[in-house]
Amino acid sequence: MAYVRKKAVNGYVYHYLVEARRAGGKVRQHTLAYLGPDEACSTTEGAITYWQQELERLREQAQYCRASAEAAKQRIPESRLVRYGGAIPHTKRRGLRLRWNPEGQYWGVMDRLGSYERRILQAERRLAVLGAHVGSA
Repeated sequence: MAYVRKKAVNGYVYHYLVEARRAGGKVRQHTLAYLGPDEACSTTEGAITYWQQELERLREQAQYCRASAEAAKQRIPESRLVRYGGAIPHTKRRGLRLRWNPEGQYWGVMDRLGSYERRILQAERRLAVLGAHVGSA
């Protein structure tokens, strides 16, 4: 049986979906999912709504990053692409400055896009766990 646990850390309140399990004769809490910081996340239904909105926001940001990366890619001169065999040189390997060249701008946006995509996967997993919990309750 899973339940919602409130945890206060440094004056902030966080909500977790936890399950009690017996291990070695003692009852231990196993965290199933982080629900969120808002008071609306104090129920699983509220947490599902919160994470659906967060997932939509992250997808919009990722789409914006994809468009920005494509625009930065278009600004790279053809001569540079020919020099590197059609590949865009990575700024960290080449020592290129981020602000001053299109390659650096491209890879900066691609790093942000990777971060958004990881957060999207985490939110989707969290929603799957919450959906399974609501479905089984």
